[in-house]
Amino acid sequence: MQEPGAEGGGTTDPAVPADAKVRRRRLPILVAAVVVALLAGAAALLLFEGGSTTALSLEFTSGHSLRYRLDIRDHGSSEAAGSEYETTTTATLDLAVQSVDGDGVATTTAKVSGVTVAPRDLEPSDLGSLEDQTVRIADDGRQLDTILVIADERGNFMSLADPFLPFLPPDDVEPGDSWKVQAQQGLTVGTGGATFSGTATLVRIEDAGVAVVEADLTETWDMLGHSGQVSALSGGPGGETTNTVGWNGTEDLHMTSRIDMAGGVVLSTILTGDYNLTITSAGGDGNDAEIHNTGTFRQEADLATT
Repeated sequence: MQEPGAEGGGTTDPAVPADAKVRRRRLPILVAAVVVALLAGAAALLLFEGGSTTALSLEFTSGHSLRYRLDIRDHGSSEAAGSEYETTTTATLDLAVQSVDGDGVATTTAKVSGVTVAPRDLEPSDLGSLEDQTVRIADDGRQLDTILVIADERGNFMSLADPFLPFLPPDDVEPGDSWKVQAQQGLTVGTGGATFSGTATLVRIEDAGVAVVEADLTETWDMLGHSGQVSALSGGPGGETTNTVGWNGTEDLHMTSRIDMAGGVVLSTILTGDYNLTITSAGGDGNDAEIHNTGTFRQEADLATT
């Protein structure tokens, strides 16, 4: 028997609105939909904010060689000479990887050739090539040994290449991330060396898989070259001598490097900055002198394609 007003065996409660049961059935569905939407939104937020990180490192293989073209423009003044100078130095730098240790540090043979120095308003001087230099390079870009570009045959003067490899991060990074730089570089023809400190940043990753890293650094020189070793590097007589050439001073640098991420190869580096350097020649051979130079410079290093 059906109660009055009941249909299909159902009953109605006059105290409950007719659509209450419909609303109750919809409530779990609505709650589930809201939860799914929130979870999806949170996942999207994490992906957007966290982004994708990547490891940046250089790749070295025994027997592999790299060639870079160096262009160094220097504009400064010398207190000792009482004059300004403006020079452009060009050279070719070949790096031949001899071995790679378990920590990723490559031992390379560095060959500097085709060195030309062109003072402003004067004919350029062809300085030829230097003897081979042994240079260690870590896979995070730290160049552990100096590279000389110019060496005087008498051992009274030398000129170093500024760093052309970027200082890469110890951990995975994404565009916008920065890291501290602390590095040292030993002088291969004497004692002491250079130290580097500052901050580097992964600025962007270009469509071609090229990472752009910029750094603001301070380089401090505290080194003493042995004139005999400097002379031998230039093809001079070398030999035993007590003569020395010292470098002391600082340099503020801004570095922009482009790295092929797939190959682990630096494609180019532009370095700009200003320096305050004192060069001291000593040893009692009658050529003792102290030269204080200040100025600005720009160094470009480009990977040669041929």
